[in-house]
Amino acid sequence: MRATTWAILVCVVATLSPLMAASHANQPGHFGLGGILGEPTGVSAKYTLDRQFAVQGALGLSLVEKGVWLSTDFLIHIHNVFGDGGKLPLYVGGGLVIQDRGDRGKDKVRETSLGIRGVVGVEYLAQDRISIFGEASAQPFLFPSWGLGISVAAGARYWF
Repeated sequence: MRATTWAILVCVVATLSPLMAASHANQPGHFGLGGILGEPTGVSAKYTLDRQFAVQGALGLSLVEKGVWLSTDFLIHIHNVFGDGGKLPLYVGGGLVIQDRGDRGKDKVRETSLGIRGVVGVEYLAQDRISIFGEASAQPFLFPSWGLGISVAAGARYWF
């Protein structure tokens, strides 16, 4: 029994070793999952479609509005802006945001708002499987009432 367990373990490690050594951070066809701090604070995910395009999303809490935040963005990467060989791509994009904009106005009415979002950020490809990012965004809310939100956040992702 013990020999069988060791044989299976050796086979699994031998199979996965090349995959674990491969660079995945922000590479086409790979998925990154991690955390984000700021506005919002929660979970962040990103899927890289190709060298230039990606989609990202965040689910968390808005610390300013004291409510739930859900956003998704389509991103365009601009490489070599900082002359770094592509390890620090700039990205711009846009998408949608749904946010519980709690305790608004003198009546302290909570409302869930839908808006569009414009985002600009930079992502540092720290290691083969880890990236660190910072971004700023503006989100005009369109429904059920007009409003404007601005956010700044930073985070990190592990890439699969």
